[in-house]
Amino acid sequence: MLKKLFYAGLLIFSGILHAETLFYKKDGLPITSQEHQVLYKIMLETQFPMSAAYGNYYEDEIKTMNEKISKQLPGSGIEATFIPTVLYEAIAFQFKDPNYGYLGDVDTIFFPKSIKPLEMLKAENLFPLWVKLHLRINNYIAKRLQTSKIPLPLLSNDALKIAKNLGDKALDVTFGIYVQDVIRAVLIEYQAYNTGQFVLYRGSNYIDDFQNPKDLPNRSISYGNTLFSGAMHNLGACPYWYMISLTKYGYVIFIDKKQYVQGPLQNMFYIPPLTTIIGWFGEGQLFHARTKIVSTDPKLVSGFHWPDIQSPEKVLPFYQIKASSPEESQQIFNQILQYIKDHHLIFRERKAKL
Repeated sequence: MLKKLFYAGLLIFSGILHAETLFYKKDGLPITSQEHQVLYKIMLETQFPMSAAYGNYYEDEIKTMNEKISKQLPGSGIEATFIPTVLYEAIAFQFKDPNYGYLGDVDTIFFPKSIKPLEMLKAENLFPLWVKLHLRINNYIAKRLQTSKIPLPLLSNDALKIAKNLGDKALDVTFGIYVQDVIRAVLIEYQAYNTGQFVLYRGSNYIDDFQNPKDLPNRSISYGNTLFSGAMHNLGACPYWYMISLTKYGYVIFIDKKQYVQGPLQNMFYIPPLTTIIGWFGEGQLFHARTKIVSTDPKLVSGFHWPDIQSPEKVLPFYQIKASSPEESQQIFNQILQYIKDHHLIFRERKAKL
């Protein structure tokens, strides 16, 4: 059913919900540092998944952000617009800043060994380097679009036009990025966000993730918040690198944002409330999404090998669900696998030619 809905809805683009947010001025001038301080805070508190750290859910994130901007920066001529995350990433990978060089030159991000609660992840979004990079990348992308005479707010047909003009294999971070994959991701992300959903990407052997659940161990399945998360320094956690280098297979899961913030999905998945930029440079475990582990042992965090974390029990609120018996544990785990089966879409076929 999901696949039928996807193909039937590929051309229905209203653009009212979030993928990535791009801020721009109607007069074409860049966003200033002072303006960005206000905009960045609005984004963190309104845009999923960062907003989940504050317990916030908005049905129309772009509309809500623009309402906040008009109140907090009246007369600025600034608006927020929807841009597919994969397109945001593909353009940003070409960004070069005189202070930092290319994005790949920025140091890797290791989360602290002494893992703290959710406040630590909220604070990571506010680290000065990420705030500065977000402003520079935002202005770079907005200028690229305006110079190319792409009208803003960005409509779906223009987004596809940009993707098609990127040039096959022209995007090179630590691996080649194929333009047909960017185009497909743009289509998928528009479809997801027009129905209030968030996309998780995974490169894997595919069938192992939800087939024959009785034969599978209770484990945590890893996903990327974006197609290229981990691309700079942690290829072992980058979905796209897996798709083109190892498995040559990939799929996406559609996560209902409201059900994640206010409903049962928060007990099935962990989605880090971090910006896309942090996802590019992340190292370790907390920067990428996972299915939660169901266990009867409150001290057990199975399926992880974390030499960089001294106290793994501190991550239990992020990753582990407690069960009263092995039977209940297996039942919950099977429910997670069934959700994946019912809400996934194949992104890249194993037979795809490189």
